[in-house]
Amino acid sequence: MKESVKMILLIGGESHTGKTLMAQRLMERYRYPYTSLDHLKMGLIRGWPGCGFTAEDSDEKISCSMWGITQGIIDTCVENQQNLILEGCYLPPFRVKTLICDKVVAAYLGFSERYIREHFSDVLRFENVIEKRLFPEGRSAEDFVKGSLRVKEECIANGLPYFEINEDYQKETAQVYGYIDKKIRQAQTADNENSPAK
Repeated sequence: MKESVKMILLIGGESHTGKTLMAQRLMERYRYPYTSLDHLKMGLIRGWPGCGFTAEDSDEKISCSMWGITQGIIDTCVENQQNLILEGCYLPPFRVKTLICDKVVAAYLGFSERYIREHFSDVLRFENVIEKRLFPEGRSAEDFVKGSLRVKEECIANGLPYFEINEDYQKETAQVYGYIDKKIRQAQTADNENSPAK
């Protein structure tokens, strides 16, 4: 039996949009290993004092500082034909777009302004659904609105798929799973078509 095609799944977006939960569910669904960029960030901060950033720095600064390592992980998995799910808010669209191919799929999550303003307490309440954070989110609803809009605009500018939650979180995030399923099936079909006949 032919082995399934190897894929890299990148799940990006603004903080608190459910990226870690989605990565967990994708891991269970496909049996791919997953890595959290938050864990990589904290490993660098705690293990390498000269890494060039702190936990208090902006997402943009941290993304820029970590990008060489992040891309190195992705390139190594592609080169070694390994599956991987990589999630976090440190996947800048303008850099990610250069990596997209039939084996690398990206999807970004975000909330609409209306959703944030109507469900802000829920957004904060579910921040620990996968991991227990010692330091709760200190940003305001306005900060989340600005952050989500920034990610949305960057995805549009770079031609990357952005999935915006407007009303029903479960129903609308199901579209992301459907999109990823479709991309994996397409890659599998292309791989089968390009394989030499037995």
